[in-house]
Parts: sequence; structure tokens; C-alpha cells
Amino acid sequence: MKKRYPLLLLIILLFAECKTGNEIRIINLAYLYKDDTKPMIAGSRVFIENDSTAKVFVTYNLAKLVYQRPVGKSAFFAKARLSYQIFNNYESNKLIDSGSLLVNDSVNYRKEKFVVFDFPVKIQQGSNHLLNLNFTDLNSERGSSTPIEIRNNSAFSAQHFLPLDSTGTLIFQSWIRGKANVQIQCANASQGKLYVSYYKRSFPPALPPFSSTGTSDDIFPPDRFYTIDIVDGMTGPISFSGKGIYFFRNDSTANEGFTLLKFDDEYPEMSRPEQMVFPLRYLCSNTEFEKITRSKNPEWAINDFWYEAGGIDERATELQKEYFNRIVEANRYFTSYKEGWKTDRGMIYAVFGKPTIVYRRTGLETWIYSRQGDRVSLNFDFYQVENPFTNTDYKLKRLPEYKTPWFLAVDYWRH
Repeated sequence: MKKRYPLLLLIILLFAECKTGNEIRIINLAYLYKDDTKPMIAGSRVFIENDSTAKVFVTYNLAKLVYQRPVGKSAFFAKARLSYQIFNNYESNKLIDSGSLLVNDSVNYRKEKFVVFDFPVKIQQGSNHLLNLNFTDLNSERGSSTPIEIRNNSAFSAQHFLPLDSTGTLIFQSWIRGKANVQIQCANASQGKLYVSYYKRSFPPALPPFSSTGTSDDIFPPDRFYTIDIVDGMTGPISFSGKGIYFFRNDSTANEGFTLLKFDDEYPEMSRPEQMVFPLRYLCSNTEFEKITRSKNPEWAINDFWYEAGGIDERATELQKEYFNRIVEANRYFTSYKEGWKTDRGMIYAVFGKPTIVYRRTGLETWIYSRQGDRVSLNFDFYQVENPFTNTDYKLKRLPEYKTPWFLAVDYWRH
């Protein structure tokens, strides 16, 4: 009788040393913000289990892989490799850990199926690290890199918590939808309580890139404070009734913790007219925006704006669809402690589109917009800001010289 193998076979190959240097700082990461031509992991989380070990969770969509039928076989096979390297930071070449996983699948051909798997990595006590994930479709020989920060310099950081839905499935995004219940696993299994601060806040959108003030969000004090019991490192089901920020800490005096966000039930999508009004702020004058927000029929007000901007119905519809697609994408990519479209990176993405080049350094992300043959490029520098709720809060370095390109970009949407 033939031996039966599992539907999805994972072969884990670990190696302790790798002579490859840290090249992530010179890789163009623009594909992280929408490039369907590259096979990419769909989500990841890091769970710091103790001072020397973390567990990395990865999910990807098998439908994005290329399936091929080997000679003499009737089935189609997908093959992929996930390798990883851990360094101290973007600038360091000191390798702390590395490894590789091979994935083979033959039963999910032409199926939309997300697969989740995990693997352990070595980390150093009291230190932050850079985890670089390299995902390669071996049939198409195309791949991508995804850099992830590991924050092990504090026992209170967000990566000491793991959110699970009501079925025990890992939640990869930072927001929750609808009436979902969530359980939180804590690295410290002996801990008896979680301290929760709830902030009922609606933050304003980012100011233009030439503004001298930028955006300052005052988010303290909390609107509600309560505790949740923990048994054997796991909370019971947690419900989230109101929109806002839910900030979990394993010490009531700590400035760090784990955050879950509650926005509209459709988030990151935007389907209702009243949701689609406010992102127009980037394209409107003060008078126009006040008129739209005061309208008793937001759907008509939005359509009137785009018909006036587009000139003809077909172009107006095209512009409206393109702009709100960017708003939704900004929500997916740049959500921090507020909606992605309201952040500095979300603002630039919505108005200017996907950058041509993206480089990352420690604490810095640089976007470059350029076209082939152009001698001049438009560069934006986003600096990572320390924020108790998230490590994805990036603030734009605002400059007065952005005023002209900003209004030229806005004119694209209006003429």
C-alpha cells in the first residue's frame, strides 16, 4: 500500500551560517506597495517567545504561485522557497541567524487558498534585529524580499503578544472588523492580567507636504481603562464595541504594548458615500471641502466634485475609481494608529501614486518618483517616530519646495 502524504508538504532546511551580506538596504522595495508581478508573502507576524527565540508566522496565497506539470505527471506542482536572514539592523552585515524552507503543493492548483506556517529563529537578548524574508517562486524564478523589524529590547513590546480569532486562526493585520472576538496569547504564561486602555479618537488627515507644521495628534488620556484576565498565557474572547484604539500592556506602567484598531466594519475598504467624503480633503480647497461635508446627500456631492474635475462622465468615473483605489491601498499598506490614508505615507501615495523607488534604512524610508529619461526626480523622506501604539508611524520631512509638485499632482485629478 502506498504511503499517503499530506496535501501540502513543507520541507524545512535550516542552516546556521550564510556568507551572503545584508543587501536589503540597496534593494528597491517599491513592489511592497502594489506589484502583482512578484510573488510575495501576504502577511507576517513575529512572536517573541523568550529572550533567545522568536517564532515567525507567514501567510501567502497559493493562487499567486505558478503551477507546472512535470513530464510524465498528470498533476500540476507549485514550488517555492522562503529563506530568511537576521541582522542587527539595515546597515549591519553581522548575521545572527538564517534558514530556508521549501514548499511544494499539488492539490490547490487554480484555487484561492491562503496557507499559514511558522518557524523559529534565533534572537539576542535585549536587542532589536532586522529579519529579511526572501520568497521565491521556483517555477517562475521570481521573488521578493520583505524586511521586518524584531523588537527584543523590551519585554513589553508588541511582539510579545499574538492575536487569534474565534477559530484560533492568527490575525495578521492590526485592525479588527465587525463583531469579531479576539483572544490574545502572551509570551509570559505566568502573567495574570492584561491592562487595556481604550482611546475613542478620530484623527485628522495629514497636512500637505509643504506645510510648516505637519500633523500633531494628541492621543492621551484614554477614554476607558480596564483589565482582562489571563489563564495559562491566553485571554478569553475579547469583544470590541466601539471604534478606536485598544492598547494592551502586560504592565500598567509600561509605555509599550500591543495595539488593535477598530474602524468601520468594511475597513480597509470604503463603500459608503459618507466614508468617501473625507479622503477628498487632499484634492479640495477649504471652501469646496466645507460644501461637500455639509451636503445632505454625500453621494451627490462626491459625484458633482468628480464630474467637475473630470469634465466628462467617462473620465470622471475613471478618476474617482483610481483615487479611491489608492485610498483603500493606502489603508492596507500604511495603517499605523490611524487609518492608512490619513498618514503621511498614505497622503503621498494617494496623490502621487506608487513610488518608482523605495529604499529603507534604520529609522528612514525614502520614496523616489522618476520617469525614464527624466533628469530630475521627486524625493520624499519619511522618518520613523517612536509611538507607543505602533512601529509603523512614519512622519514626512516637510519642505517648502514640495508646494509646486503638490499642486501639479492635485491638478492631475482636477483637469
